[in-house]
Amino acid sequence: MNDKFDSYMLSIKSSSDAMLPYQDKDSSNALIEDVLRTSGGSFAGAQREQSGDRIQIAQSETAARDCGPSKLGDRNPQLNYSSDALRPRFGTYNPIAPPGLAGSDDPLVSSIEETNLIGQAGGSTTASYKGTLADNTIWDSPSEFKADTTYGAQGEIISQSVHYFGDGVELTFDGGRGTRRSLDHVMDVSTTFNASSDLYETQIRTVDGRRFKAIANSAGKVQSLIENKGGN
Repeated sequence: MNDKFDSYMLSIKSSSDAMLPYQDKDSSNALIEDVLRTSGGSFAGAQREQSGDRIQIAQSETAARDCGPSKLGDRNPQLNYSSDALRPRFGTYNPIAPPGLAGSDDPLVSSIEETNLIGQAGGSTTASYKGTLADNTIWDSPSEFKADTTYGAQGEIISQSVHYFGDGVELTFDGGRGTRRSLDHVMDVSTTFNASSDLYETQIRTVDGRRFKAIANSAGKVQSLIENKGGN
């Protein structure tokens, strides 16, 4: 065999093609099997098409759909608490980061402490907090809250929630597209990153049972805030 080997490119077809080089045909099967195993496919179920100096592997749609967040075709959250989009501005809060979850710059939090820290599978962490808010934010005492947040290995926000005790909190939220919305007696705010849509979805509930839903993109920019008239 010559010192120079023909260069082969491995193409994996899922949502887009990814190209990986390897050196000789004798080692191609092992490399293909290894890549498919990593991405959730199987060597036996792959369709191999060889044309000149390329080997193409077409995985089934089922294999691509079953991949986890760290595999082919899915999105991962990028937003973290240092993101400028989450900072309260002139009394207006991003729905993702209400008081108790807005970070150290939160003007309405008078005290906060971490109560629990649990490592999760995949490198994520869940932290629990409790604290108190400034008196002028609460309709009735006690001015206390509890919160939970789950974040990834790089600090990216995966999900979080906060509960306000007593009669809730009077808050003004960014409603998207230059609008603001003031809500009375806010009791619960919970946010989850939707990997399928690449959006943050926030549910807001008031003491009297009204429910609102906010949508923000993966960078934290609010797109909408509407009331769920049906209560879902």
